[in-house]
Amino acid sequence: MFNEEPGQLEPLANAINAFKKQIINSILKEHEVTEIIRIGYVRRFVIRDPSLAATFLNSFNGFRLNDIDDIDLKFTKTRPYSLSMALKEINDKENVIYNFIKRAGIDELYVAIDFQRIFEPALIKIYDKFNFENFLSEAENHSSNFLNKNLKQLVGMAA
Repeated sequence: MFNEEPGQLEPLANAINAFKKQIINSILKEHEVTEIIRIGYVRRFVIRDPSLAATFLNSFNGFRLNDIDDIDLKFTKTRPYSLSMALKEINDKENVIYNFIKRAGIDELYVAIDFQRIFEPALIKIYDKFNFENFLSEAENHSSNFLNKNLKQLVGMAA
């Protein structure tokens, strides 16, 4: 249902490389940042399907929102990070913030997925220990899977 277009991820790869070079390997080291408690990655989408946007607006738990044509919905899901569960005294978590915005008079649905990793205890020297590529891969997979699964449900409701 929701697929990336060919070549669309190339700018993302460039941004990831720039982030690693400028932030992780430069600024954090230069300013001697030694503890990180959270890192996040926000992915934004615009869905330009008027029937899908309208269905979204009227679909939550069967509750119909009559006479409402503008909504900003945000919810969060937090769970233990699976790799930390096997380690003693490590309580890392994954936190995902979902934000859906439908504005009056605009037949588009804006979706933002903020994928976060929370480190408990704090991660020491992120540039030495944190695998940024794996984190981004998990964030991308989560975003794509979430959209594919949930948009298919909404499209079925719109039919």
